[in-house]
Amino acid sequence: MGTDAAGYAFSVHVRAPVDPRTDVNWKSPPTRIEWFLDTNLDGNPDDVAVLDADGAGNLRAVMERYSDQSVLCAGAAALYLWGAPERDLKAAVARGDFAQAATLANRSLEQRPDDAEVKALATEMALKANVPAWLTKLQARDFDGAKAALASLAELSARNPDLRPLIGELEWLGNLERLISVRGGPEAPIRIYGDEEGIAALIDRWNNGTGEHQRALARIASYVPQFAAPYAEALTHLRRLQSDATVYLAAIERLKTSIATELNRDDPQALVGVLKETAEKYPGLGGLDKLRQDLAGYIEIRNEARNRKSARLFALLLNARFTTPPFQEGFRTLAAGRQLPGEELVRQYAAATQAWKEGNANESLAALQKLAAGPWNKGGQIGLVVGATFPAELARVRELAPTLPLLIPGIGAQGGDIDATVKAAWRPNAPIIVSSSRAILYAGGGDDFAAAARQAAIATRGALRAAKGR
Repeated sequence: MGTDAAGYAFSVHVRAPVDPRTDVNWKSPPTRIEWFLDTNLDGNPDDVAVLDADGAGNLRAVMERYSDQSVLCAGAAALYLWGAPERDLKAAVARGDFAQAATLANRSLEQRPDDAEVKALATEMALKANVPAWLTKLQARDFDGAKAALASLAELSARNPDLRPLIGELEWLGNLERLISVRGGPEAPIRIYGDEEGIAALIDRWNNGTGEHQRALARIASYVPQFAAPYAEALTHLRRLQSDATVYLAAIERLKTSIATELNRDDPQALVGVLKETAEKYPGLGGLDKLRQDLAGYIEIRNEARNRKSARLFALLLNARFTTPPFQEGFRTLAAGRQLPGEELVRQYAAATQAWKEGNANESLAALQKLAAGPWNKGGQIGLVVGATFPAELARVRELAPTLPLLIPGIGAQGGDIDATVKAAWRPNAPIIVSSSRAILYAGGGDDFAAAARQAAIATRGALRAAKGR
C-alpha cells in the first residue's frame, strides 16, 4: 500500500511474490518497477506507479507524475522495467536508438523468456533496427546483401520465437523480388527449366495460409512504415505470377512430359514438331530457343554415334554444351551406354587437333595414329584429309600415319597428279579415297552431260588402277 502526492492511496499486488533480500533482480540498487498510467485516456502516460527497493530488502511504493514527455514507440506494450538495464532500454526506445533497444530487449528476454510484453517490444525494436537496411539492399537488387541483413536479424530471434515467422515472411518477399529481377521484370516470359520451380514454391507458400502471411506482413508495415510500399509492390508481382502460372506452368509440365516420353522412346526427332507447336501456342513461354538448340545438337551427335564411321563425331563432342536438363541427361545416357567415345578418347582427339593448329604436324599425326589403334576405331573410321596438289607433303603424312585411311581431294580440275598421289599415299595396308568432283560433274555441257560424266569417272578410275599397279 502507498500514497501518491495528492494523498490518494493505491496498492500494488504482486502476482508472484519474491523476497527482495534474496532475489537477484533486487540486489543491485536502485531497483524499480514502474507502471505507466494513462489517467485521462489521451494515449500518453500521466502518472507512474513505482515499486522500488534500497538493496537491503526495504520496499517503497509511491505514485509520481510522469515527467518524461518522450512517447514510447507506437504499438509497444506497457513495460515491466526494473534495474539499470531496463531504464537503459526505456531510454534507447525514447531516443529512437532501435538497434540498442533491440539488443537490450533481447537481453531482457534471457531473464524473462516467457514475458509476452517484453517479447512484443523486442520484436518491434528488432524490426525497426534491421528492416530499413534490408529494404535498402533489396531495392538496390543486392539480394546477397539483403540475405545477410536478415541473417543479422535472425540472431535476435534465438530467444524470441515471436520474431521468427516475421523473418520468414521477409525471406519469402526477398525471394520473390530476386526471382522477378532474375527473370528481367514482372512481365518477362516464364523460362522453362529456369523459373517454374521457384514460381511454384513462392505461390504454394503464399497459398498455404494466405491470411497469416497477410497479417504478419501488415504487422511489419505497422512497425516500419517504409515497408508498406515495397510490400504493396510485391503483392502486385505475386498476383501477376499467379495469373501467368495458371497458364504457363501447366504448359511447361506438359512439354516436359512430352520431352521425357520421346527421349525414352529414342525418337528425339518427334520433338521438333512439339517445340514448334508449343512456341506458337504459348508465345510468352521462354527458354524454348535453348531447348531447340540442345535438341538439334543431341540429334546430330546421336546420328553420328550410330553411324560410327564419322570422324566428325569427335569434333561435335568437343563442342557439345547442353544447357537443359533433359538433354544433359540424354547425353550422359548415350555416354554410359558406350554409344560415344570415352572422355579420354575425346581428350586425345582434342590434343591432336590443337597440335595441328599450332603447326606440330608430327605430334598431331602421332596422336591420331594412337587413336586409330584404339577400340573406337574398330571400323576403321578414323582418317585424314590431305590434298593431292602437294604430293611431297602427302608422302610425309603417310610416313607419320602409315595405316590411317586418307581422303585425297584435288585430282582433276585442281591439277593433282594421279601417279604422284598414288605413289605418295597408297600402301597395301593403308587405303586411300581419291576424290574428283568438278572434272567429272562438268565433263559435258550439253544433253550428253550424264554420259560424259560417266566416261570421265571411268577414265579416272582406270588411271588410279593403273597407277596402283606400277
